[in-house]
Amino acid sequence: MKKCRLVQTSWQFKSGETEEKLFEKYLDGKNSVNKRPRIKKVREVKKKCNKLKLREKVTKEEVEKGKQEEREEEEKEEEAAAGGQGGDGRVGFSLRVLELHVPPVVDVRNKAVLVCQFDLEGDKFLSLKWYKEELEFFRYMPDFVPRIQTFKVDGINVVESESNMTSIVLNPLEYKSSGLYRCEVSAEAPHFKVVYSHANMSVLGYSHEKCEVFFAGEAEAAAAAAAINSAKSK
Repeated sequence: MKKCRLVQTSWQFKSGETEEKLFEKYLDGKNSVNKRPRIKKVREVKKKCNKLKLREKVTKEEVEKGKQEEREEEEKEEEAAAGGQGGDGRVGFSLRVLELHVPPVVDVRNKAVLVCQFDLEGDKFLSLKWYKEELEFFRYMPDFVPRIQTFKVDGINVVESESNMTSIVLNPLEYKSSGLYRCEVSAEAPHFKVVYSHANMSVLGYSHEKCEVFFAGEAEAAAAAAAINSAKSK
């Protein structure tokens, strides 16, 4: 702490001297001749020193508070980065998504099975939700009746009888079924942890009708035939 000093040189603190010692020095009865003015002056010094102490204390508390807030913010960012797959998690404590399986490409005539495996790590399970883009279309909550709820979204047809806490079945598919799918898992109180992971799915259609194709050269014909055969095999 900085030493408080009087304006007059004769009243300056000596090395290591505090305002308490100065106060006692000039109020011990030995300086009774000019006691009254000195008492007033010493009291002024003491008051200034107390104000200085208070300012320094507040400043230190503000600095410590700021450092603590920065540490907490860094911890939250690290936890969020560890939460979802590839750093997608919102809040990433022990709850985590172990595996997300969304078929990248699927035939429009087939069904699609989407899988979301997760680990609660001791937390109590609250809900699992599926989204297409930002629209929720499936919710599983074990403590509610019914456990499964579906919401109308274009291109989404959930087979409830084949869907559960870890997987859902979409059938029939539409070309509108293509898009970004997100699995979101939530835990119960007191932490209310939430993690998620997402992946894209494209729905394609292949024609099996016969057609005649004319090419300018043999190389183009061979390439087209290979592409058609590949489509038929799928």
